[in-house]
Amino acid sequence: MPDDEEQELLALLDDEYARHILIAASEEPMSVEGLTECCDASPPTIYRRIDRLTAQGFLDEYQELDPDGHHYKTDSTRLERVAIEIADGELISLYVDSLPTALAVSTFDVVVGLVVLHLFNAAAWLLARYTDLLLWNAQPSIVSEPPEL
Repeated sequence: MPDDEEQELLALLDDEYARHILIAASEEPMSVEGLTECCDASPPTIYRRIDRLTAQGFLDEYQELDPDGHHYKTDSTRLERVAIEIADGELISLYVDSLPTALAVSTFDVVVGLVVLHLFNAAAWLLARYTDLLLWNAQPSIVSEPPEL
């Protein structure tokens, strides 16, 4: 017979709204408003499930800042895998694998960060080449050939 903690975990994973929240928030961090629309549930229902999922360590909360300067909370799934071992009519083990908090970042965030970094590096390279060209145009007698771009 599963203990109380295992019973709570199994009941939570059996909950349709909790599963929808985990799936939706695994793609990208989502606000309660977004989860309400995605799960077709009321905000109080979503808040209750988020509280239970966060207590189990399945969700991470983040503070976001919108373009108007307002703060709002988003949730992102940390749960990666659940394994249940059953033998002889008994629950033998319940294994839960979650991402470390620092790694619970959506792929979208990582890709956007890399794109911004590459754009910044490209802009710095272009600025350096442009500066070299301006210097060469200002004093062409110092260097016989224009800089390579």
